[in-house]
Amino acid sequence: MTKNALKLTGFHVLFFVLTTVVFIVLFHTFVFSNIDVLFYRGIALVVLLSILLAVAVFFIIRKWPQGGLTYRDLILAVVLFSCLNLAFFTLVPVTIERSISIFILGYMAENPGRVFTKDDISEIFVKKYVDEYGAMQKRFDEQIVSGNVQASGDGYIISENGKRAVKGFIWLSKVFGVSDKLVVPK
Repeated sequence: MTKNALKLTGFHVLFFVLTTVVFIVLFHTFVFSNIDVLFYRGIALVVLLSILLAVAVFFIIRKWPQGGLTYRDLILAVVLFSCLNLAFFTLVPVTIERSISIFILGYMAENPGRVFTKDDISEIFVKKYVDEYGAMQKRFDEQIVSGNVQASGDGYIISENGKRAVKGFIWLSKVFGVSDKLVVPK
């Protein structure tokens, strides 16, 4: 690899690491803390940091034209940061927040040596996750924010947006060979 290629690789690694660290730190601040849905907050932070990264690289290119960075590097830096962080964020933190499996494993880890039946786990899940931790209300609140359901009296009704979303989920389940029984319970 040439000296210039190493230098450019170093810049991109630096941009990626610094922006990723800021992304993680921002979850512990007030920035977009008014967004209650973790997934949406993460997307907002990725967009914000992608813009800031683009501006920073733009100024580096303008201030030090002899540094070897081009506008292609600006695009590459933003794409690397946004794609890799969004993929990791949705696969790991968002999954941790929403996963029934992780909840069950965590509960079992807090009770080492105890043997659980499927009925024990089902009862614990409903009692703790659904009732005590308000999982259903949280999901309805998220769906209201997403525009998929609307409050109606003491309940909820699916919106036109929600109907379109379900059609999209059914289509995606067919495309990827996923059972649609959890999309359209019968």
